Amino acid sequence: MTRSRRSGFPMPARAIHSTARVQGAAVLAAVLLAGCSAAQQHRHELDQFGFVFYADGAGGGSILTDWGRGVAQGLKQAGYPGDFRSFHWHTGLGVAADQSASVEYKRQQAEKLAGEISAYAAEHPGRPVHLVALSAGTAVAVFALEALPERYPVERVVLLGSSLSSHYDVSNALRRVRDRLYVFTSDKDAVLGGLVPLAGTADRQFCGACAAGLRGFHLSARADAATRALYTRIENIAWRPEFASSENYGGHTDAVNPAFVRTYVAPLLRADGPRFVEAGAAPIARDAQPSPR
Repeated sequence: MTRSRRSGFPMPARAIHSTARVQGAAVLAAVLLAGCSAAQQHRHELDQFGFVFYADGAGGGSILTDWGRGVAQGLKQAGYPGDFRSFHWHTGLGVAADQSASVEYKRQQAEKLAGEISAYAAEHPGRPVHLVALSAGTAVAVFALEALPERYPVERVVLLGSSLSSHYDVSNALRRVRDRLYVFTSDKDAVLGGLVPLAGTADRQFCGACAAGLRGFHLSARADAATRALYTRIENIAWRPEFASSENYGGHTDAVNPAFVRTYVAPLLRADGPRFVEAGAAPIARDAQPSPR
């Protein structure tokens, strides 16, 4: 029998049970309060940082070729508190089938992505949405922007190793981007420089080494003032030697390495992140004559 600390006399069983209930209730209340505080903090972070939708490259999303895993890890290592979702748009038939899939197929998948973005934005008004994409997934991301209702724009877009053609008119997509569209490029990318000219770009153009991931998007010399204004939202960020310290040596999928994402991509998704002004390049005014196939 338990004795009272004050009197030294035995405590009745009813009193013991009552004390235990009070103590248990206090512990439960503390746990609930801590949980509520954590949930409130998470909601506050989501209000600031929102959601990152990611479209992987051709052949991505499998156990061996899930490049989105590196993006998710890099964001987590950077302490990015927003939510992350990898959107699966692939044919399931491998790299070649995904890359050469028709524009119509990619637009169908992009409409699904646009639907997910719209649903999230409608349910969580005011929370920012960001798009990150790799290689052929950049075509799906750009097509998704074009399919978005104007009332649900995204905040920022980051394209890595884009196999979309550099002369593709992204003005309609840019109308759904509030801040910036960042295009990380590398003229050391052997896939974009050697294989894509043979296989065709993600938007099914055969125009040589013309992928946007080599040198960025090009603005037509005949573009009107409105289009030129929209293109000021693009920053083409060329590979530079400093990137090698974060394991990006200019290869096709180096930009999804967690170390590079942590150091150079994650900060772009924060309002206070670096903007690479010194490294960014405005779209080059150039006319190209692609031969669609």
